[in-house]
Amino acid sequence: MKRISIDTSMKTEIDVNRYNNLFVGLELEGGANNSHDVLVKLAETFSVPRDCKAGTKQDKKIATTSNGETIEFSRQRSLYCEPEFNQNNTYGSVVAVYNDGSVPIEVVTRPFHICELDKKTRGIHQTMQDEGVDLWYGGQAGCHFTFLLGRHKYDSEFDQLVVKNLIQLGRLFYSDIVRGTAMGENNKTRPTNYRQINSKAEVDTMYCDKYRFLTIRKEAGKIWAVEIRCPDGTNNFDKLMETAKFYSALVRFSAHISQYGLIRIDQDCFNSQRMFSDKFLRRCPTGRKTPVFKALMRQLRPFYKILNLNSSKEPEEKYAKLFELLLSGASLREIQAEMPSEFNSLNQIQRKYTNVCENK
Repeated sequence: MKRISIDTSMKTEIDVNRYNNLFVGLELEGGANNSHDVLVKLAETFSVPRDCKAGTKQDKKIATTSNGETIEFSRQRSLYCEPEFNQNNTYGSVVAVYNDGSVPIEVVTRPFHICELDKKTRGIHQTMQDEGVDLWYGGQAGCHFTFLLGRHKYDSEFDQLVVKNLIQLGRLFYSDIVRGTAMGENNKTRPTNYRQINSKAEVDTMYCDKYRFLTIRKEAGKIWAVEIRCPDGTNNFDKLMETAKFYSALVRFSAHISQYGLIRIDQDCFNSQRMFSDKFLRRCPTGRKTPVFKALMRQLRPFYKILNLNSSKEPEEKYAKLFELLLSGASLREIQAEMPSEFNSLNQIQRKYTNVCENK
């Protein structure tokens, strides 16, 4: 039964509240019959330079010197760090439009608070489709989420332990997440070589290869963002939003876990997930019809609820043990066998949160 343990020696002080208001940037990939012309049109529509990955814009400025001479110069400005330069909900939200090499069209948005992501980006997604962009593109297109703790990297710094636990959750539930976030045609999801499972070495070193389920954005040793590559490109914006909310909840859950320490996964568990990743490196697995929320939060939600019992005076060690059992998929009977003296309090928690714990 045992799949994970908690390394309490890694426990550190975490301000969980910082992870309650995440910002999310989207990278929307796709293709069209006349991709080059569509790319040009999108750049014009969103008022950004074409084929500029950096999210910057060159402005020409004119100034007058003290002796009355007029000079012209260029100034480069970051579109990420500036306020939206157009009040329209769509235009001003895009910071880059380019051909990224693997697909002919990619549109990058600025980061938005998770609560305003729908309002700010639904129009972008629809505009791309209106121009003939297929955001599934035969399984070649992806949709990447970049999560920050502020509107841009200067306002964002992740705790390393939170990121480590987020990677561990991805390793623990990799096959469920891949199948649960399937957004392609005929309930297919892209081959796993686009988002391979992270390794233990990446957890230890905090250096992740590009084509991993989760990659890290660093600058001067500071982790300012995490990028999750698991979603497919999709023409269904509602599915995209569902997945964005799921990952936002997963980041917050990782922050709660980090108050107790670092998740350790046994080798057999990881091997089973890696076998799934290897099996579908070059072919599309079939997704599950059950939304990823229902597939995973059934196991994650009980402890997440318990952590929010602020009035509870129960010993912290009990919750650490309970968390380990719940995350490993233990039923209440198995928890009773492991924690016989505490089972009555667990039963009370189950009654308080109806249908939270799974009864097997």
